[in-house]
Amino acid sequence: METWTGAPSDHRGRSGPQYVSSLRIEHPITQQFLRGAAEVGLPAVADYNADSQFGAGNAQVSQRGGLRAGTGRDARIFGLRGGVLFEDRRAVGIEYLRRGTTHRVHAWREVVVCGGAVGSPALLHRSGVGPAGVLRDLNVAIIADVPAVGQGLQEHPTFTMKLDVTERTLNQELTFLSVARAAKDFALHRSGLATATLAHALAFGKLHEQARWAEYELMFAPMAGLTSHPEAVPGSEGARTPGIDKQRLQLSDDASVSCHVCPLHPRSTGQVRAPRCGSPILTGTGSPPPQPTRGGPAR
Repeated sequence: METWTGAPSDHRGRSGPQYVSSLRIEHPITQQFLRGAAEVGLPAVADYNADSQFGAGNAQVSQRGGLRAGTGRDARIFGLRGGVLFEDRRAVGIEYLRRGTTHRVHAWREVVVCGGAVGSPALLHRSGVGPAGVLRDLNVAIIADVPAVGQGLQEHPTFTMKLDVTERTLNQELTFLSVARAAKDFALHRSGLATATLAHALAFGKLHEQARWAEYELMFAPMAGLTSHPEAVPGSEGARTPGIDKQRLQLSDDASVSCHVCPLHPRSTGQVRAPRCGSPILTGTGSPPPQPTRGGPAR
């Protein structure tokens, strides 16, 4: 499935449609983070998507020659406000709203729902597939009463630590001159700041010595931003809480870095359902299921 541009490995593909490479920028503070990780027991790992994730290494990205790479050939991105079209119980296309006009597209072969753990069940609910009670509340014609759609939601919660440092970070280095230098580096070498993603290094560690796989992930960035954008997010009871819009993230003015912390094997479960309008509604059950059997490392 992938073309890995790093060192040849039995664990990585070499001829697939998805290009994957290591990040093409090495910031001094990122290298300090990696050295610090080694000092506390997280050894350097050249490829955390190989035989073992445990340790810390430079981030990998879906890039080809420094440019974002995907597998799409003729993809169109729309705000999907309609749903899946059915003939009897067979999915035959989609309906979507674009610039105020409703469009219908029919599939040549099949319809693949790939809206993620939150978007897919919400889309199916709007399309008439899901628990009958939920569909009735939405005034949607029932195509298939499938109680499991939207249940058993498991998500990786994450929180961000902002840390002040004594050295310059990308917060101060993003000047007109550095942007011009980044453009030159990209044009000549397809590397540098223009190819950077948010996380420059990743670390995977264990909370229990007997754990077979990494249990938490640290995502380090040699920068820190103002993480709050007053985007309203619906809660379980219709309450609205401040949200985060990563597309509008603003860098802080001070010398600071950030580290995102994420547990890799969440046990609590919840559910998602489509609302009458707006974003999908997420609720928690409050009761964790039995410890899952881990068949392999989280990728």
